[in-house]
Formats: sequence, structure tokens, C-alpha cells
Amino acid sequence: MKVYLLLFLEVTILCLSTSKDLKAKARRYHVLNSYALSNITSISASEEADSVYIASVNRIDRLDKNLKRLDEAITGPQNDSADCTAPWCGVEGERVDNINKLLLVDHVKSRIIVCGSLYQGSCETRDWKTLEKIYNSKDRFLEENKPALRKMVCVSPDCNAVGLIGQGFTVGSPVLYIANSQDDVNAPHTTISALGIYSLNHSGKNENSLFGQTIDGNSVMDDINQNKPIFQYIFETGDFDTGHIYFLFNSQQVPYVKGYVNKIARICKRDSSFFSYVEMPLACDPDNPDVTIGERIITNAYFARRGVHNGTLYVTYNFLKKEYSTACDYDIKVLDRLFEETLESCWTYGGYLNGGSEKIVELVEGECQISRYLTDDANVTQELLNENYLSFFPSFVPTTSVWCGTAYAASKIKRTKIIDGNIIYQQKNYNFSNIIVDDNQKVAFIGSLEGQLLKINLKENNKENRKYATVDIGEPLIGNLVWGIQDASHPPRFYAQTAKEVLHMTTAACKMYKDCQSCFASSDVYCGWCTLKNKCLAREECLSDAETEMARRWLKPGKDTCIHSENKLIFQRTHNGPIDILISNLPPLNARESYSCVYEGVSNISKPATTITSTRLRCVTPSPAQLPMTSSDSDFVEVTLKILYNNNVDILTKSVTFYDCEQYATRTDRPCYDCLKSKWNCSWSVAQHRCVSPSSIDSRTRDTWIKHDQIADCPRVLDLLTPHPFMPVRYPTTITLYVVNMPQMSGSHGGITCHFELDSSHHYNSIATIVPGAVGDPTSTNSGGKAQIVECSKTSFNYVGKKTQLQSKLTLTWDTDKTVDFKENEFTFYKCYATRDDCSKCLSADAQYRCGWCQNPGESNGGQCQIPELCNNRTFISESRKCPVHEITSFTPSSGPIEGGTEVEIFGKNMGATSSEVSEIEVADTKCTLIPEKFVTSTKIVCRTGKVVKETQGLVSVQVRNIKQTSKNMYKYKKPDVTTVEPLLGPQAGGTKLTVRGSNFNIGGSKRITIDHGFGAGVDCNDLSVVNDSMITCLTAEVTNAKDDLQLSLVIDGNYYLIPKLFSYKPNPQVKEVKTLSNSGHLTSYVGGGRKLFIYGSSFKSVQKSTLTVTVFGLDRTTRRKRRLARRNKNRKKSNKKRRRSVEDVFVGTPTNFTVNCKVENDTMLICETPQVKRNVSATNGTAGEPLKALLTLKMDSEEIKLGNLTYLDNPDFSAAEPDRQQVEQGYLKIDADNLAYSKAVTQDEIVVLIGEQRCFVETIKENQFLCVIPKKPEGDQLKYDLKISIGTTTWKLEPVLYRPPNIDENGTITKVIVIVVVLVVVLLVVFGIIWRKRQKRYKANKDDFKNAIENLEQSVRADFRKAFAELSIEMSDLTADVIDTGIPCLDYRTYVTNLFFPSVRDHICMRRPSPEADSDGSKAHKQFLDLLMNPTFLFVFVRTLEEQRQSFTNRDKAHVASLLTVALHHDLKYFTQTVKELVKNLIERNLEKNPKLIFRRNDSIADRCLSNWLYITLYPYLRKNVGKMIFMLLKAIKQQVSKGPLDAVSGKARYTLSDDRLLKEDIQYHNLTLFVKTQEEGDDDEPSIVKVLTCDSVAQVKEKVMDVIYKRLPFSQRPRADQLDLEWHHGRSGQLVLPIDNTISETNSRWSRLYTISDYKVDNNATLALKQREQEHQSSSDIQDTSAAPSVHSADTSALTPMLPEENSTRLYHLVKSTDETEQNRQSSINRDRHKYIPDLYLLRLLNMKGILQNYVHAVINSIFDETSIPLPVKYLFSFLDEIAAKHEITDPNILHLWKTNSLPCRFWVTILKNPEFVFDIEKPDTIGSSMTVITQTFIDACAVVEQRPTKDSPINKQLYAKEIPTYMRMVQDYYKKIKEDPAVHEMEMNSFLDNIQQEAACDFDVNTALQELWPWVNKYYDEIMEKMDDDDPYTSYQMSDAKQLLMQTYNLMEHGSNTESS
Repeated sequence: MKVYLLLFLEVTILCLSTSKDLKAKARRYHVLNSYALSNITSISASEEADSVYIASVNRIDRLDKNLKRLDEAITGPQNDSADCTAPWCGVEGERVDNINKLLLVDHVKSRIIVCGSLYQGSCETRDWKTLEKIYNSKDRFLEENKPALRKMVCVSPDCNAVGLIGQGFTVGSPVLYIANSQDDVNAPHTTISALGIYSLNHSGKNENSLFGQTIDGNSVMDDINQNKPIFQYIFETGDFDTGHIYFLFNSQQVPYVKGYVNKIARICKRDSSFFSYVEMPLACDPDNPDVTIGERIITNAYFARRGVHNGTLYVTYNFLKKEYSTACDYDIKVLDRLFEETLESCWTYGGYLNGGSEKIVELVEGECQISRYLTDDANVTQELLNENYLSFFPSFVPTTSVWCGTAYAASKIKRTKIIDGNIIYQQKNYNFSNIIVDDNQKVAFIGSLEGQLLKINLKENNKENRKYATVDIGEPLIGNLVWGIQDASHPPRFYAQTAKEVLHMTTAACKMYKDCQSCFASSDVYCGWCTLKNKCLAREECLSDAETEMARRWLKPGKDTCIHSENKLIFQRTHNGPIDILISNLPPLNARESYSCVYEGVSNISKPATTITSTRLRCVTPSPAQLPMTSSDSDFVEVTLKILYNNNVDILTKSVTFYDCEQYATRTDRPCYDCLKSKWNCSWSVAQHRCVSPSSIDSRTRDTWIKHDQIADCPRVLDLLTPHPFMPVRYPTTITLYVVNMPQMSGSHGGITCHFELDSSHHYNSIATIVPGAVGDPTSTNSGGKAQIVECSKTSFNYVGKKTQLQSKLTLTWDTDKTVDFKENEFTFYKCYATRDDCSKCLSADAQYRCGWCQNPGESNGGQCQIPELCNNRTFISESRKCPVHEITSFTPSSGPIEGGTEVEIFGKNMGATSSEVSEIEVADTKCTLIPEKFVTSTKIVCRTGKVVKETQGLVSVQVRNIKQTSKNMYKYKKPDVTTVEPLLGPQAGGTKLTVRGSNFNIGGSKRITIDHGFGAGVDCNDLSVVNDSMITCLTAEVTNAKDDLQLSLVIDGNYYLIPKLFSYKPNPQVKEVKTLSNSGHLTSYVGGGRKLFIYGSSFKSVQKSTLTVTVFGLDRTTRRKRRLARRNKNRKKSNKKRRRSVEDVFVGTPTNFTVNCKVENDTMLICETPQVKRNVSATNGTAGEPLKALLTLKMDSEEIKLGNLTYLDNPDFSAAEPDRQQVEQGYLKIDADNLAYSKAVTQDEIVVLIGEQRCFVETIKENQFLCVIPKKPEGDQLKYDLKISIGTTTWKLEPVLYRPPNIDENGTITKVIVIVVVLVVVLLVVFGIIWRKRQKRYKANKDDFKNAIENLEQSVRADFRKAFAELSIEMSDLTADVIDTGIPCLDYRTYVTNLFFPSVRDHICMRRPSPEADSDGSKAHKQFLDLLMNPTFLFVFVRTLEEQRQSFTNRDKAHVASLLTVALHHDLKYFTQTVKELVKNLIERNLEKNPKLIFRRNDSIADRCLSNWLYITLYPYLRKNVGKMIFMLLKAIKQQVSKGPLDAVSGKARYTLSDDRLLKEDIQYHNLTLFVKTQEEGDDDEPSIVKVLTCDSVAQVKEKVMDVIYKRLPFSQRPRADQLDLEWHHGRSGQLVLPIDNTISETNSRWSRLYTISDYKVDNNATLALKQREQEHQSSSDIQDTSAAPSVHSADTSALTPMLPEENSTRLYHLVKSTDETEQNRQSSINRDRHKYIPDLYLLRLLNMKGILQNYVHAVINSIFDETSIPLPVKYLFSFLDEIAAKHEITDPNILHLWKTNSLPCRFWVTILKNPEFVFDIEKPDTIGSSMTVITQTFIDACAVVEQRPTKDSPINKQLYAKEIPTYMRMVQDYYKKIKEDPAVHEMEMNSFLDNIQQEAACDFDVNTALQELWPWVNKYYDEIMEKMDDDDPYTSYQMSDAKQLLMQTYNLMEHGSNTESS
């Protein structure tokens, strides 16, 4: 029964685990993508916008169809108040979350409508691409001062709102339908329309303004509100004139009474006043009497629309507290007919169905009235025109629309008769939550709160079998299921949501089925077998457009069968020809396709297959030599034949059998029988002794062959006549056999031989004996055959060895080597005398051997075991009673306890053949019970002693075969006595050595000590040892729980002897920390040892013995020198055999252990002293002076604990600094020390300095010196005392110290020096006073002259100031609108990181997509190298080695290696992050001893570069979504403002700039021109583009501005180059003129040439120009002199705003200003300066002007970077990491930490981005923009400084420009750092999730193999240094180093030689 129960449990567990795996597999294949987000309220998808929109609390996300985030918009929290019905009510609000209730896509207006809980449930419109807010319903009231509307959506968190955008009353003006569930009635201002219609047209001419409500509260609304509706779904049918809007909701039966009625309501689309409102109750009840109406609620619905008016409504229901759910469908035509029936019953029959007695209708107010108008449509319009009812009728509703309700007819109709739906599926213990239906495939997808998605086949007639799949999501499915953006190449997809994420799901997960059978068995209507792809796929995934009509390419379950072969393929091995394969459902091919055959494992080369028919293929078999050999136990081989489509797709796998009949001739003992019994119908030839296939037999000799059904005709041995198959050796024997069907033979023996082969399986040599045989005359048998007698000649057999028997086989052959069938051909040869050396043993042999004891008459000893025939003349004894008398030789043990139970082993000879011959045993005259199972024939008897009363002794006697014999020695009964045991406690881990003392312990057999009690239970001690007769020791065993006062017992032979004292198990000792007096994290000691290690923990008192083992690792010897010499000679000796590195080249020294005892101070502290280590004894892992690394192991009894590592330093050397000059009283003794290593290996308390016998206490200590307070001199005349220093166990003896009294003369000298210094200070002060007085007089004399000079310049300065302030007031264009129009041209992730990783190589090869073709050997090597880089041990050694190569490894190399490492590790950002952290930590620790403030400043290490790359990766999302827009706006503002003023095209100086170096310090006269520009692509009717230029602009600059306008929507990389385009001036009748950019005007008698401007061509305002492709020849003006040519200023690399055009050697080119090589004072200008004296510094005011214009943009950039409300997760993570390092190293200076953070983030990442915006955006950065950005970047750097550097009058202009703003920015930075420090630290899991999102969103694969190939030369170059560094590293990581070294050498062999062989 227990077996069955266990089997049942195993099967159950297996089924559960299998089910769990299947569920996980189903989710994995159904869920394509997911997007984690909480508090989701609504999902919408739009194919037109190609976007998915998710509304949640406080935010809206726009995603692509694969759920990758594109944009987001924050909608809350905002200031709001629940006491206000509008936002301007005057009540001060508080920050309130915005619960976005509704999100709908308005495809007519290309926008989304979002309604939230803020501002009393207002709605807003947003751009569906950017999510920028367009309009908000609350803003309408603020702007137009209109009264507040009622709430559009409900505001409480639990209420529900559904909406629909439908066609409005005019074309192109949609309306919004909203249905609200009732809010909490106790909440203030809960007035809400359950149903509302709102205009979405923002125009005063048509309908209302945006969100204007078209209806107000009325009776139907009041009634709905009163019954607390819960709206679940809204949908529409038809067009505006004939269509309807439907609402599904749950309504309370009676107001505020528990229980719901499920209803559907309908209104006409053209009814704006709800006159057409009709509602009907719905039901979908299972056959369950326990379920009532009030317990049923609608949970979700879906309308599958077909055409304009048709469709099916699917609704899910849950039954409260019954855990039951149903799903029903309703035909919309049926529902519409019932709606009309309801109207007709009310209007025509007074509410009764068809005028009968059943009343089915009631009104909200009043009663149904019979109307005469409904019967006469012609009178409706005519009579209504004269009725007053018309005033209630909306003017835009047709008056003939009576079925859509009117004011004069009964309205707001409620049907009471329930409408039952058709149940499509029902399920117990489920709660359906949502539904969606694929109407094409008739499949419903139903979600549940149990976290499962059900797939229902609506075509299945049997409701029970409709569910064909269940997808376990794991979380409750909530909200609506929404169809996704469909793709023709995939089956339909949809979106689902849980509380934590949005799921992108597929309707068909066909790929989870791996073969055709499981694909068909899945019953998934979407899935079928794609034959030519050999996969289970949906039809859309399998067939291309061209393949949809081709047969049998996609097999559908239920209609087709799987592709399979219908015939068996069995052939003779020698078959060499074609084979035909019958294949069902074989797809026909076109001319470009083919089938081929390949035999797996035989020949991997495929051969074409020939198509014979539509179901038959022909393949060629391999040759017999290619087939694998048949095994020894088989007669066939199976080869797998694969039919391939186009040589790569396996569409059919078939097994082909090749059998071999020939093998039977030589391989078996029954060749003929086995040949004919084979399943291949083989035939046997007796004459040829051959087995072949029937097809191989020549028809002419067919009769000579024995067929498979003629087994009786085989030659065979029928029986063994003589002798018995057991044959003794050395006895001649004749073997006679009875054979039949022997062939005719000649000669006396007929060629018969008998072969005996002895078995060699037991390590005996195989012995073959060949005996001739004789054949007798044949006789007839009953079967018609001939029988004969065969005799093998008499032969004596023998074999070597003492084995009693040996197996043999007899083979009968004829004609030398032809075997006769012989089934029972086994014989056994035996020796009676082997191992049977006495009579009892001999007679114990089996009777079939006929063995007996041969003994000479009269002998009592001697004899031999033999068969009777070989006994000769000796007496043959066959009965045991006649055997000689037995003899006792010894017994053990010699003593035992008086309680008995001791097993005594008695040894002797002839002590019986069996245990039954032993009749009596006595030990010391006490019966001893025989133990039969331990009896050994003749030699050993075991018995168990009985109990005696007291101690005694006696002989041992044994009676065998009624003869008693006694021993010579005595057996003693003794009583053991236990007196004491120690210790009495120990750890529960065991290992405590117990010592038990007493007497008589050395008796008996088995002994054990138990702990607990003495009755068999408890735990036994281990390693018990009887030391002597009075002492036993053992080690306590491990127990699970500590326990006190346990009984100890000594057990001897099952007898318990209680030990007087009790033992206690204490908790295991725990080590918490190990410290030295240095109290640092690293344990350090001198090699002299003796330093105390303080080990803190718990339960130390339970430890009996504790020892500390220090294991030092080292290097005994290396062969590095040999390797270097070999490398040097490598170029001299060219050899074909490549040299390989081997593990055997390096010999790692064995570890050396030093062990010391430790002392237990108390229960929580243990003290161990480090042992002394001598370098000539320990390992030589470094030269003298280098630290030795050691591993600490603490052993406490049996428990071993690793304590970490210890560093041994060389002993210091001491010398007293002039000891004879030290002061005696209160003086200090200064002692110099080399290698002191203070704070690591020693503290001042550990240094013991003795002067004589008195201690000189150390007070001050430094790295190379310390001071000790000299003790008072002892009494007496002695002045010189010995000086000794002791540290640990090492003592140094120094020169003696001499005491002497203080010197008075020295004090007098000091006083004199002080007086002299004071006098000199007084003299200097007098001199400085005289000089200062003279300068003051000179200043007053020149003051008046300076004042006059200032007044003379006042007028000109005032004019320039006035002009500067006028320019400051110039309004800039709305850049925001421009950016929204064109978008931000952010570079994709690949281009972005390429620019930053390899700035000098813009298209690095390793940043490209990986090539699919890769060398397999190379890929293997690269994979091995990548695995090596993923080994952190190697990676850190590699980086450290490169950093140490200061001469050959430049900073450029470091940057390159860091970027290659980043690319190689990019696939695992988590590992890369940890790597960067470790590198940064090592960088900090290496530089702490220097100047910690300089860390991260120089960016000159691999760690620095890797940190930069990490920031580039992790901050990309934040840069793109937050800061990028601000930086781009700043760039646009700079470029726009620069273009407003003159810009010198040659020098690059501009009127508007922030850089003093690029400031145009001239007054250039110009005015604006407006140009109309067309392009070749635009027609004559298209509007030209308007371009603003300046008259002073060069043609190239004009062309650049034109291109900026024309191509503003194109990124810079996609624009045509300027040199490919021409600017053509259309000048009325004068024709067209191409304006060259390189024309100049030469000045007379001068080397200067001026560049043409647009004004030189006489281009007027409002002129028309055209931008066209450049032709070979241009029409040019004949009156323009072309003296020189200058290249285009706009190309792929330059622009019109880029200065410095090249100049010819003969002439000097200028544009606006003539620049020379002299200083600024000598520069020339084309401007006349007759107004005032030229003062260039006056134009510096333009810098302030430019600064004021850009200030908002600069502030926005800095504010977005240091925004405390949206701190990027990587920044928090990095700063927390730096804080941890600072705390670890006890760095308390805040300035250091501030500098670390500044240098690691702002000055590293943001400065790079600000200086190089082209790395992030697809733009051009002209030099003028770059110079302004340099000033802004320097301001940004100054803002991050620790201390404000106030500029002086001599400071650079750029420093003074932002001096006022820098303090504000500094506070912003400090607050930013402070906020990060105060926020909770980022958890590692949170960071890992962030990195996973980055990797998922980037989805960017780099060419890692190329990166590894470029990285490998650095490994190869410094291979020896890396290996040395590994050898010299910490010994406690030696096992890690060993693995890394092994992997490195394997990688080297693969990378260099293509092999991973390790030996050279």
C-alpha cells in the first residue's frame, strides 16, 4: 500500500511540475512584450497614429506597437480643491493626483482626448504624436468667462467612465459621448451627468465650442443617477442618419438596495436630447437554480461589427458570491428589432406587447400614450408645423425622425421584459473580467481575475469543448482588451493589462508546438503546419503574398494531415541504387525551388531528389563503404534520411534500415539458425557456409540454399551424449555428440575438429584446446534428415590457478573453419583440491563435483581433495563424520563484560563442513550461542557469550561431530567501571574530544559512547579510541539543536554503562569580525609575528581547542625567462610548428602552513597571535620588501572558519636620532623607523620602548618616525641606559641613551633671536608707510585728468548703450512652435554612442550591426575571449596591467581600450555596471594617499573612460526625453540670433555672440531683405517659402538661410550638400541668373579682395529666387568681374555660419572686416569711423545684449540638468556609490565629495554634451555657435565649483559675463547634490531593472567580434605582464586566479593558433 501511495505522490508531483512548465511556456509564447506601469486606467491603440496610448494616474504614455515608449506627458499632481466647481473659485487648493479616467483617439482631428479627475473631471486634447496639450476644458471657461459646466467624468477613484467619439451634427465635427458611473453620494458637488454628449469642434460657427455640453440634466438622467449605474461598455452602429449609440451598464433594482439589473440602452446618433433613449434588461443565466438576477453583474463587453449596421455583441457576466461566470452573445439585429418592438408597444399599444395582455414597457415619467401620428407619416410633418411641440424640438433634427423620439411623443422608455442571450461559455470558480473576439476566426479571448486568459472556439458546437487553450498570466487581468496595430505578416494581436503592466499578446502562439502532431493536437484555429519552413505557424507567418494560392504549403488541422512517409525503407547493406519515398501532402515546387536528400551521419553533402509524382520522391542511397559498421549485437544499422527544401529546411525525417545477412557466418555459435531466424528472411548455404539476402542468390543455385522457413535443415548438434558437462581436470575424457544434417565429408575424421576455449574473464589466460573428432555412420531421423555420432578424442584438461572451476565453450567445426550449430555448448572444468585444504572444506563442495578427501591409511594429518578416480590407493572419505578431529587454534576477544553479549570468534581446523555439525560451545563454563550466519567452513565459529553473576574466567570448548575440543588460553569475564568524563560542554557542530576515565575498558568487541540516554537512542561519538584499559577518547558528533544536560553512556557489546556527569551541546561559535589594534579593514602583521588578532563572536567557551592556521602561497620557480628568450628568437628561427603556451610553463609553489594556538578570553572574544614567517621558509611570491599574502583559517574543534586574508610586511628597522642629545626631564626620544607601516601593521600601543627597565611610552607616531616620552632618570649616577624596542615577538636593541640636564645657554640664544625679529618688523612697517603716503598724493593729482577723459566719451557711450538696450527688446520667434513643427532631430542610440565612444572615428566598424556570416573557428575564439572578459578576476588584472604601462600605453590607447571593453560588455549592462564600480573603487583607493581632490579630474585612466561610457549609456533616455529639448532650443536660439546680425564669413566674427574672441567689434550698416524662394519640386501654384536675409550676407550665407527654411523638416544628414545646389535669381524680364558664391571684388592698388554680398547683385526686397540642382555650366552676369574663386562654405562638413574661408597666396580675402596678423589695434575695416574715436571695448555691450536674449534658454538648460524633481536613477546610483566609498575611507571633508561628484558627472558627461551637441542631435555646429556654447559650458563648470571665484577687473570678459548668475547656479548644484544624498539609496534590483529597460529599448547589437579582435592585440602585447600580475596577486584568490589563468591560456591558443590545446 505504501508503495502505491509513494508512486501516486510522485506522479502527482510530476504532473504538477509539468503543468507549471506548460503554463510558463504558454505565457512565454503568448506575451510578446510588456510595459511595466502601475495605476493604469485606460488603453487605446491607433493604426493611423501608429501608437499605443496608456492613461494612468498623473501621466500619459505613448508607445509603439511593441510597447517601447516614445513619449510621455505628466498630467498631475496639480493644485485643486474638492470644494470648488471650477478652478477659479478662489479657494486655495492642494496638490491632488490626476486620475485619468478616459483616453480616446480622435482620428478626424489627429489628437487624443483625455479626461481626468482634476478640476471637477475636466477633459483636454493633446497632440497624438507629441502628447503636447492643445486645449483643456477648464481653460475654456477662464478664457471666455463662461459659467462652469457640470463634471464631464466622475472624480472618485472607484468610479468608472466610458466614452466614444462619434460623428457630429456637421461634417468634420465629431462629438464625444461619455457615460459615467455614479460618484460617492456623500462627496461634495457630486452633480454629474450619467450620460453626456460634448462637442469636439473648437469653432463658434459650428455647434458649440470645444467640450460644450449639448444636453443638460433631465428626467432620464435623474432616474439613471438615482439607480447608481455602473457603465461598462459603449459602442455604435450605422452612420449619422441611421445609426445608434449603445450603453451597457449595471443598475440597482431599487435605489440604494443591494442587487443589480443588467441593461442595454440605445439612443439615435442624431438625437441630441435623449428623446430616443430606450433601455432593456439583459440576462445570461446558467442552468443553476441557486443563481438569482440580483447577483449577476456585467463585467465587460465587446462588439464585433460587420458592415454598417450588423454585428454581434459579446458580454461577460459574474455572479457575486457564487464564483460563477458566463459569456453570452447577442445579435445586434435582434436587439434593434426588440428596441423597435418596445417603442411600438409604448407608442401604439400603450405599453402592451402587440396589444395583448403582457405589459413590457414603462416610462420614467407618465404613461405610454397612443399616438395617431405614428400611423400616418404624411401628417407628421404637416401637422407638427402648426403645433407648439415644435418649440421643444431641436432645429437640426429632421422633423420626420419619429423613431428617434420627439418632444411630443412618449420618451425615456424602459422595457421590463428580460432578453436572454446565447451562452457561448460558462465556467465555475472563475470571475470573467474582459473579453475580445476575433470575428474572422470566430475566437473569443476571455480574461479572468484568476490571472488566466481563455481561448474559446466559437465554431465548436459542443459548449464544453469550446475552450481549447488557457494562458496563465499570473496576475488578474483587468480593464479592456484592445486590438493592437495589426501586421499582415502576423496573426492578430491585442493588448491586455494587469495591475503592474501592459501586455502585448498574440492570438496564436503556434511556435510553442515543435512538431506537426502537437501543432494539430493544439486545436488552435490560427495554427497550421508550414511545410516548407518545418514549423507550426499561423497562415500569415507561413505564406507570403505569392504563396497564398500554392497548394500544401500550409496544412490546416482538421482538413489536412501532417506530411509523412507512407512506405518503409528497408534494404540490404550492399544495395546501391535509388530508393523511392511515398510522401503525403508533399508541396509542389516552382522552378527556383528544389528538394534534396541527405543521410545524417553518413554524408553531410545533400544530393538532389527527383520528383517522380506529386507524392513520390527518389533519392540515391550511399555506398556500402559509407555506411556505419553494424555493432556486434546487431545485424542492421539505421540511417536517418532527411528531405531538405532548398538544402536548408528539413521537411521530413525518415529512418532507412540497412541489414547485413553476411555477418552470421562468423559471429555466432549457431550461424545457420541465427541466419534463418533473422527478420530479413536471409538464406543459408551449407556448402559455402554463408548467409545472404534472397535477392542476392543466383537463380541457378537457388535450390542449394536453405530458406528462412527450413530451419530444421540446418547442420546442428542435437545433444551431448557423454560425459556430464562438469568435467574434472587431469582426468582423460571422451566427449560424444549427436549431430544431424552434416554435409558429405571425406577422410577418416571427415575434417571434424573440437575447439575448447577456456573462459578468460577472471584474469586467467585463455586456453584453447583443439581435439580431433570422428564421425560415425549416418542414420535416418524421424524428420527425414540424417543423424550421426561425433566423438571428440579422449583428452585430459587442465588450467592454471587456484580457481575451483572455469567455464569453457565447445565449438564443432568441419572443413577447418565451418561451424556446426551448437546451442548448449558450455562446459565447466573444476578442481576439487583448489582452496579446499582440509577434509571439512572438501566435503562441503556440491555433490555434482563428486569431491572427497583422499588420505593415506593411518595418517591423522595430510591428504588431498580429489575425485574418486584420481584418489589412487589412498582412502577416499566422502562422509564428514570420518574426517579428522577438529582443532582450536585461537579466539578473540580474550575478555568481555559479565553481562555477556560479546561475540567471540573461534579459529581452528576441521571445525565442520556446515554449521549444523557444531553442536555445543562453552566459554568459561557458560553457554555461548552459535551465530550460524557468521560460520566459515572448517576455520571459524562465532558465538555470543551469556551472562554471569560475577567476574570469572575459564577455557573455550567447541563440540564438532560429537567430539569436544578445548582451547589452551583462558577467557575472562570482567565488569567495566566509568568514573568521570571531560569536558562537559561543546559546540553543536561537534568535534569536541571527550575523555572517559574508569577501568576494564579494554574488554569485549564493539564499543561506542552515546549522548542523550542509555537506552539505545541518542547520538554516537565519532572516532572512538581505547587508549588503555582506563581511558577512552572520542569526538562528539554534530547535532541540529543545542541542548543542555544530556546523559552520556558507554556501550560495550550492547551493555550500557552510565557516565556520572552530564554533557551539554552549546550553540556553534560564530565569528563576527577580526580586528587588530589598527582597527582597519585590512589585517596586517610583520613577518616577525606576535601581533594579536582579536576575534569577536559568540559561544567561544564551548570550544575545547582553537588554532589559527596561516597559509602563505608563493612562487617556487618560473620559466618566464625561458619564455622571453624563446620570444626573442622567434623571428630568427622560422618553424612550421607554431609555438603554444602551456600550463606546464608555470610552476605554482605549494602553500606553506603556520599554525598557532589561540586563547579564549571569554565567551565573545578569542585572541590569536600571528606566527613568525621567514621568507626563506615561506613561498617567494615577491622579492624582499614586497608584501606576502596569506589566508587565515580558524579551527575550533572540528569547525573551520575562513577569516579572510592577512598581509605580512617586512620587519621595520629602527635607529635612535642622536640619543645622547635628548633632554632628560619631560623630553622626547625621537626614533627613526624604516618600513614602519604605521596604522597598518602596528599602533603606538603595540610598540614597547624600554630605556633600561623603564618604559618610554610612544606618544606621536608617523610613517618613518615616532616619539616617546622619556621617563624620569632613575636615582643614581648612571647616565647611559640600554634602548630596546619590542613589537610582538621581535625585539631590536639600539644604541644606549644618555641622560643629561637641560642647557641654560641655549635658552638665552632663543631670547636674542626673538628681539632681533621684532626690531626688523618695526623698521619695515615705517618704510611701507612712507611709500603709501607718496602714492596717495600722486593719485589725487591725476584724478581731475581722468574725470575729463570720461566726460569726453559720455555722448558716444550713451548712444551705444541706448542701441544695446534697443536690441535687447527685440522679440524672438516662438521657438517652441518651431520645434513642435519640425521635431527634435535626436540621433538614434547606435549613432549617439558611436560618436561618444569613438569621437575621432565617426563610423567605427565594431559599432555596426554584426554580420551573419562568421568564421566558426574565429567565432569560437571570440566566444572564448568574451568568456575571459566576463571573468572579473582577469578583467581587473588586465586593466591594472595596462594602467601600469605608462610609457607605451598612452591616454589615447586608454580611451580606445575602454570603448572596446564597453562594446564587448554592452550585452550585459549589469556586469558592465559592476565592473565600472570596481574600477572606480580601485582608482579612488590608488589615489587617496596622493591628493584625493584630483580624483576624476584628469580623465586619464581606463576607469575614468569606462565611467564616462557608462554615463553615456545610462543617461541617454534622460537626455533624449528631458534635457535634450532644452539644449536643442538653446542651439536654435543661438543660431537664430546670430543670423539676425552681420556675420563675417571669413573671420567668423559676429555681431551677436557670447564670446569676446568672436565678437564683431564694428558698426556694420545693413537692413533686412524678404525673399520668396521656390524649389524645383514645387509647382507654379505652390506658395513660395519666405526667407529673411541681410543685405550684408554673402551669397553662401543667403544659400544657407534658404536651405534652413526649405529643409527645416529634414535632419542635417538628410539634406543635400550646398555645393550640389545653386541659388537662382528670377529677375522679371531680365531672365534668370545663378548667383555664384565665390565672386569677389578686388580693390585698386591693393591685395585685398572683398567677397560679394547679396546687395552687390542688386537683389531687392521681395525678390524671387529659386533653389535648384547644380548644372555643369551656369548663366552668369557679364558685368561682374570674377577675379578669384573660393570654395563653397556649405558642404557636408562646413556651413555658411562656419568662418574662415581659405585665401589665395596672392590676395587677401575679406567679407566685412579686414583682418591682419597684427594686434587688434592695427586691424582694418571697411567702415568709415568719422563719428567718434574707435573704441573696440564699447562693443562689449553686445555680449550683454546676447546674454540677455539667451538667458531664459541658458537657465532652462541648467535647470533641467539639475532638476530635483526628476533626478535620473543612474545619477542617484553613482552618487550613493561615491558616498559609500567616502564613508568607508572616513573622508569627512564635504569639498572632496563635492569635487568627486562634479568631476564624475557634470564636468564629465554634461560638459561633453554641451560642447559637442552634434554628438546627440542630427545638426551642424558652426564655429560661431560653438564659441557661444563654450562660454555657456564654462559658466556651467564654474557653477559646479566648490568655492565661488569672484572675477576681478583683470579677469577675462567671458568670466565676467555670467558672474552675477553663477552664485545662483552654485546653490542649485548644491541643493541638487543635497537632495540626492537625502533621498533613499537606489536598490540594486531597481538599478538592474533600469538597465534591462535600457537594453530592451535600445535593442542595439554591436559587432562584438570585431571589438574583441581589436582588443586582443593589447592582451597579446602584455601577455607576460598579465601572467606575472596574476602570479603576484593575493593568495586567498589563487583559486580564482588559477581559473582565470587557465582560461587566458586557452583563449590565447584559440586566438593565435585556432586551438585550445593547453600543452605545448
